[in-house]
Amino acid sequence: MKRNILIALILISTAVTGENWKKITDRTTIQEDKIYLIVSENKDKNKKTVYYLMNTYYKQKIYEYSESNTLPQDLYSYYSFQFKKTDNNYWYMYNVYENAYINDSSGYVNEEANANKASLCKFESQYIWTQYISKATNIAGWDMLSMRKGYSYYYFYAFSNFETDKKKEEFLIPSIYELTTFTLDETKDLPAIISPISVDEIILKKKFVNDVNNTLLLPCDVPNYKNVFGNNVTAYQYFGINGENITFTEITDNDLMANTPYIIKGSAFKDSPYSINSKTVYPANDDMTYNNGIVTGTFKTTKAEKDGYIFTKNGLRKYNAADNNLSLEPYKWYFTISNSNNAKLNTIQNNTDGISKPITDIVDGPIHTLQGVKVAKDNNSKRYLHSGIYIQGRKKIRIQ
Repeated sequence: MKRNILIALILISTAVTGENWKKITDRTTIQEDKIYLIVSENKDKNKKTVYYLMNTYYKQKIYEYSESNTLPQDLYSYYSFQFKKTDNNYWYMYNVYENAYINDSSGYVNEEANANKASLCKFESQYIWTQYISKATNIAGWDMLSMRKGYSYYYFYAFSNFETDKKKEEFLIPSIYELTTFTLDETKDLPAIISPISVDEIILKKKFVNDVNNTLLLPCDVPNYKNVFGNNVTAYQYFGINGENITFTEITDNDLMANTPYIIKGSAFKDSPYSINSKTVYPANDDMTYNNGIVTGTFKTTKAEKDGYIFTKNGLRKYNAADNNLSLEPYKWYFTISNSNNAKLNTIQNNTDGISKPITDIVDGPIHTLQGVKVAKDNNSKRYLHSGIYIQGRKKIRIQ
């Protein structure tokens, strides 16, 4: 699919480096575990800075000048990117918004779902280069990602055109900004990141209902969750199922783990948004099922496709996926058991029943570092690893 990348024009009077983005001055610091925004900058006739940001391919969106206009503070309006390192020290350019890799084809921008079809990318000086293969000669060359004043899209220009064009001052060379604050918003789907993302802060925009069982599933850890959500809030994790009884037990260490379904309940939640003292956002699970299929979660608005139970203010309610149009917002989950007509939920306070730690399912499979590097193929290889925190089965594990 060949498309030109349309852009949105924003004129702002405040500095572009807000709390969520910082400008990259040294491109040797670019990493796989970051998200980047590509921005071209210019001055208008009044010496005010103009910023050009990549927007949707098929819908041009132009902002007229306004004192209130600012650089977008989230990931949900404009294209942002991850750069994936290749074996030969080049990069692939991945569009987080579109869930696709970038391919340079005769100057046009193509989207490719398969990384093997992505164009190589490199950074030199202030330029972003992409490699193309000439269909006529099968010889590789390099194009410069840029745009020109008066054009409504980004384009891959041949460097020879840039060097010889008498109006080369018309080319706007893009800057790169790094995301520092990642916002999780329950009204918007989680961006399609391809590897864990490192940031300075994570913000959660989510509404909890007092005195009911709220479901919670986040792609990040929540250290000291009571400090985040409220001192009288209690979180519970799946313990087991016996007949019609589904048991959850209270979290004892006050920390919630990424990609783990919880029940969270309290009489006085703090107000949203919530500031989470966590530095890593993990990609979503492929199948989003947990506890041997007992739980199905979602990081995007989705229709429930399996029979099961949902939480309501009156307790558990059974539903039939074929007969109901049940949709869940991001960062929630539901029970997907269908072999019981009257499921009952038990939440156990650990300080009264003597249980000191919730029992979780045994996980096996490849083990990765927090940066996504595979370091062991299964549990039999754990003994060769150094002490620390790792990822296995999309969950964090601690190796002593």
